[in-house]
Amino acid sequence: RLQSDLVAAIKQVEAACTGITKPLNISVMGCIVNALGEAKGADLAIAFGKGNGMIIKHGEVIARLKEAELVPRFLAELKAMSCE
Repeated sequence: RLQSDLVAAIKQVEAACTGITKPLNISVMGCIVNALGEAKGADLAIAFGKGNGMIIKHGEVIARLKEAELVPRFLAELKAMSCE
C-alpha cells in the first residue's frame, strides 16, 4: 500500500526530533487506511496515502493535505508540541 517516499519522511522527522527532550509519542505511517486506529495512542502522527495524507493529533485528524504539504505541516506541529 505504500505510495510515498516514507524513508525520506522518516529521515526528516528523525532530524526534527533531535534535541527534543519532552516525551512525545510520534508515529510515521505509510498507509492512511489504518492510520486512525494505529495512531490513537500517538501524541502526533502522520500518515501517507496516494498523493496526500493526514496529520493526527491525540487521535483526532487535524489536517488532510497534499503530499507536498504534509511533512512541513507535521514538522511545524511537532515543533509547537515540543515547546508546549
